[in-house]
Amino acid sequence: MEKNELVAQFVAYAPHVDTAILAKAYDYSIRAHGDQERASGEHYFIHCGAVAASLVEWKMDLPTICAGLLHDVLEDTPTSPETMRSEFGE
Repeated sequence: MEKNELVAQFVAYAPHVDTAILAKAYDYSIRAHGDQERASGEHYFIHCGAVAASLVEWKMDLPTICAGLLHDVLEDTPTSPETMRSEFGE
């Protein structure tokens, strides 16, 4: 799912929530995963985006959706926990 579509679907049920962090998490995850591919050959971010899309479909809150986008960054990229904390907080 494209970033603008994900944000629009979130705003549809949470119109008064600032979505800047959601857009940041989306872009950050794409950059962090770089050229990584899944075993299927798909870009790795497709999985992260699909997780976030499911969370939006279930009308989850903003921190949960951001976590869905970022859930593999520490595990599968050279990003450090300190960097994640400085970018997104605890």
